Amino acid sequence: MATITTDRSIQLNAFEETKTGVKGLVDSGITEVPVIFRAPMVVLDNLKPPPASQLTIPTVDLKGGVFIKNQEGSVTRRGVVEKIGDGAKKWGFFQVVNHGIPIDKMEKMRERIRGFHEEIYIGGLQVLHGQYWVDVPPVPGAFVVNIGDLLQLISNDKFISVEHRVVANGAAQPRISVPCFFSSIMKANPRVYGPIKELLSEQNPPKYRELTISEFSNMFGTKELNTSALHHFKI
Repeated sequence: MATITTDRSIQLNAFEETKTGVKGLVDSGITEVPVIFRAPMVVLDNLKPPPASQLTIPTVDLKGGVFIKNQEGSVTRRGVVEKIGDGAKKWGFFQVVNHGIPIDKMEKMRERIRGFHEEIYIGGLQVLHGQYWVDVPPVPGAFVVNIGDLLQLISNDKFISVEHRVVANGAAQPRISVPCFFSSIMKANPRVYGPIKELLSEQNPPKYRELTISEFSNMFGTKELNTSALHHFKI
């Protein structure tokens, strides 16, 4: 086990040193997926395929809900907040439309992506919901929101961070996504994070210890595949 862990760390560091990402691997003409990206067969064998009921992650329409604070919009706003909370609690993933990002800016981003001659609406993203991998079909103009480990930690498991993956598809063009990480890791931040005090009680004690963003990020970057960084911070 130690040898496997060491080998993976060496390969992962070598991959990061290239600074070209997965696209660099594709452009280099590789013929098989590198070991560092493969899940162990024992993990794959224990996961059921997506159910026939065609489950889909929630899509939340922010129009007139989040950005309106007057009394007329209070009911709509409350409904939007409830839908976001429901998606964060039950799925850990949801899509948002009418999010307020100007269409022209989104089009500029798409044009930059099209400059690579790649299709931006090719599916492949899947989210683990219960025991099933559920497809997340791309919705034009929507953003996909992923509730990460840190939000699960500070919400004391009220919101959930779930596994997700991208599967190969038969499209002629490669799939590309544009992730945006919201974090303070780029600058020193001595603040300590832990479960939000207002969520705690005798019936709901803290499940995680307090930590800094730097400590969390270091653990997240060194953890093994198919493991959660949260396990290291449980009380």
